[in-house]
Amino acid sequence: TQQFVSQLDALERLLQSSSKPWPERIDAIVATDARALSGDFPFGPGEVDRERLEAVVSRSVRPLAVNRAMRIAVAVGRYRRDPDERLPDDLQALVPAYLPAVPIDPFSGKEMRFTTDAGGYVAYSVGSNRRDDGGHVTIGWRDGDRSADPGIRIRSAR
Repeated sequence: TQQFVSQLDALERLLQSSSKPWPERIDAIVATDARALSGDFPFGPGEVDRERLEAVVSRSVRPLAVNRAMRIAVAVGRYRRDPDERLPDDLQALVPAYLPAVPIDPFSGKEMRFTTDAGGYVAYSVGSNRRDDGGHVTIGWRDGDRSADPGIRIRSAR
């Protein structure tokens, strides 16, 4: 019974943490003393330590960042349908006609990133390392590769 109550208390702290704004939400979840969650639920068998909890949270938040980058890519695509077919100078150019607001990067709490180059453009998040790696996005992501920014690169049509 004591272990069950301890697990419920830890889950309650995680739920409270999940209502915080980004990225404080990530920090609060990772800071939770998750040892009470060790066992089979919710992270699988074994001891839950800070490093393991941080990896689970990063893997969970990364798809949200990619989803937000994809929404930007769709908005940019619609923007480009205008007669001059040029890229926007920044994400604010998409508001409010193509996006209600610039999506927030869950890893930084600031606006998602956007950059253009001769090959096209990249919409991205700073990722779990919380450092702007210049839109270096990759297909897929291994747990150990924290240098890739979650996002999407769109190549210009030739």
